[in-house]
Amino acid sequence: MPKPDVPLPNAPLGLAAWVRKWLVGLLVASYALATFAPAPGVWLNELGDRSEPLGVRFSLVMVGVLLFCGAMAVDLGKLWELPQRPVALALALLGVWVPPLLVAAAWSYGAPGWLSADDAAAISVGLALAAAMPVANSAVAWTHQSGGSLVWALGLVVLSICLCPWVTPGLLGLTGIALSGPSALAADQVVGRFSGVVFVVWVLGPTLLGLAVRSAVGGSRAAAWAPWLTLTSAAALLLLNYANASAALPQVFGDAHWPVLATTLAAAVSLPLAGTLAAWPLAMLAGVSRPGRLAWSYALGMKNTGLALGLAGATLGDRPVAVLVILAVTLLQHAVAGVVHAIAARRAPRDDSAG
Repeated sequence: MPKPDVPLPNAPLGLAAWVRKWLVGLLVASYALATFAPAPGVWLNELGDRSEPLGVRFSLVMVGVLLFCGAMAVDLGKLWELPQRPVALALALLGVWVPPLLVAAAWSYGAPGWLSADDAAAISVGLALAAAMPVANSAVAWTHQSGGSLVWALGLVVLSICLCPWVTPGLLGLTGIALSGPSALAADQVVGRFSGVVFVVWVLGPTLLGLAVRSAVGGSRAAAWAPWLTLTSAAALLLLNYANASAALPQVFGDAHWPVLATTLAAAVSLPLAGTLAAWPLAMLAGVSRPGRLAWSYALGMKNTGLALGLAGATLGDRPVAVLVILAVTLLQHAVAGVVHAIAARRAPRDDSAG
């Protein structure tokens, strides 16, 4: 007697779930590979035309892939609730950018006390570049796991990405005023190399294209493509991390300047901590419920470091310490998110009963 048909598991869906679960571990593996086998990553970094401002480069292509996939995954229909709370939305967007940029400015004045001017400037600019980025897509995944408000999480991801082409260059310019000495010059260099039409082509263009394609194909078909988008985005992120780490880690570890490494780690963890710690009081001030406060905690503490790495690869290739800062932020913001998730899980019964 033949057995009834049993549907086979969806291989892309299962693989996408596995990648999401082990993404942090895969990032660690990419850093280890970059340290011990950097040659392919260096080759990837050298792909493309660096002689022209609009030249196609590997890092910029990866930025476009990340933003296109992120925009394709956004259900704009879920975001209508947010414009009804303009004050809360304004406070959230301020929280996305202001606390991290204040942290970057503080390190620019403190680090020269024990580091060389060049190393302190590189750390400050790496922090400033990461701080000026929009909210990371992974904030949505953490929000989902903790039972937070996906409307707030998705809304802050989408709005911060849409504002990014105008906000990021402006914030880096303002940060250059606040930074000290060499840090300010390096920030001006980033703005000069990657602003205006270049930023619009490589950031706004892929974002609008992703939104347009999703609108054209419809939400149901885009949802069916979700596993492939997840896998493509993860591949781009891992390749970008590996390529940038291949250029940075061998140089940094080869010099074995431990004060720089220790300062880099301390500065990197301070960035997500600043946003996460600011999120709860800001959300309470705005009258946001507990699920919304959880979403704010992740959104304000997690930066789109894939985009930051792409920009760093295009503008800060001669500053490996700055790239190392962004690599460290990539990992440590997930560690901070894990702590938030653990605290939220422990307090969930008491908070839920209190409404």
